[in-house]
Amino acid sequence: MTRAAREAEIDVGEDPGRERLPAAVVALLAAEPGPEVAFDQAIPLLTVDSAGYPHVALLSRGQLRVSPDGSELLAVVTGTRTRANLLGSRRATVVAVSGQTAYYLKLDVGATVEDAGRLGAALRPRQCLADSAGVDLAPMAFRRSADMAARERWDEDARVLDLLERECRLPMAADVRRLVVGLSGSSAPQLGDRFLRLCREIEGLEIHLVMSAGARRSIELEMGEDPSAIEALADVSYHPADMGAAISSGSFLTVGMVVIPCSMGALAGIAAGTSTDLLRRAADVTLKERRPLVLVTRETPLSLIHLRNMETVTLAGATVLPPVPAFYHRPKTIDDLLLHTCGKVLDQLHIAHDAFIRWS
Repeated sequence: MTRAAREAEIDVGEDPGRERLPAAVVALLAAEPGPEVAFDQAIPLLTVDSAGYPHVALLSRGQLRVSPDGSELLAVVTGTRTRANLLGSRRATVVAVSGQTAYYLKLDVGATVEDAGRLGAALRPRQCLADSAGVDLAPMAFRRSADMAARERWDEDARVLDLLERECRLPMAADVRRLVVGLSGSSAPQLGDRFLRLCREIEGLEIHLVMSAGARRSIELEMGEDPSAIEALADVSYHPADMGAAISSGSFLTVGMVVIPCSMGALAGIAAGTSTDLLRRAADVTLKERRPLVLVTRETPLSLIHLRNMETVTLAGATVLPPVPAFYHRPKTIDDLLLHTCGKVLDQLHIAHDAFIRWS
């Protein structure tokens, strides 16, 4: 089959120059198999690791879905290698069979969500090829059963796909990632300052900052600086009383939120879901939308109330990340210690960085 003939098989849609999902693949994934279907197609998802080695995961049709506008393939994966490869390379290939044709979809990773130990990824077609064998093809298949559905927790796959589908209805620009940063009134505002300056070095990262009144006071007392100088490090800065700000709504898409430093008062408000100011409301939104929330809690020693609040936010989906210094990277300055904590925060948000030397 010639290249021209293969391309003729692909529906490029209304957007010239942009690949679209083949109509046959859309139809295949739209037809959710019913309980009467004994065998179902196993669809290979190919990824590569940082060294270029390939890895294959076999997905069921229940782990794949076409986005509402038909432009993206939504996938949910559970394997640690597949998850790491998707987040690392930001690329994948899917092979699907329909009738006499095998479809090869080269895909770029767009929006992602995480829930219940699963990663949901919106995959945008970069190149779609189709090869016709001239005879009916027999795809890889597996036997469906109620035991398999329970063992593989297909209901959780469906929930993650629902979350991802909601994300895709209001996508961010492909080259922009919005991150919400909150500075609360804890000691060590230097952590927030260093994190913001590190974020400015990362291309395509758009910072939305909310700073509490306590944080402003801490900056003045502990850093001897005007808080406005810290605010200037963000792309957008909000007043903590502005409850109508963009970050107060779940429909404003972000890649997550970090509160750095996070006081015990801010922790308590987030744990209780009080939303009394914009920082707490933005954190509440991040949790309810199942986006990453990292709390850099700074207090010692910890009371039972502090520990129980940490337990509550962890159960709700947040990551409690105290600024505990490490020394395996041979820090020589206080800035080295600050950068290590900032880098650990970015790791939780799956944002690449070179803030410190990793153990190897």
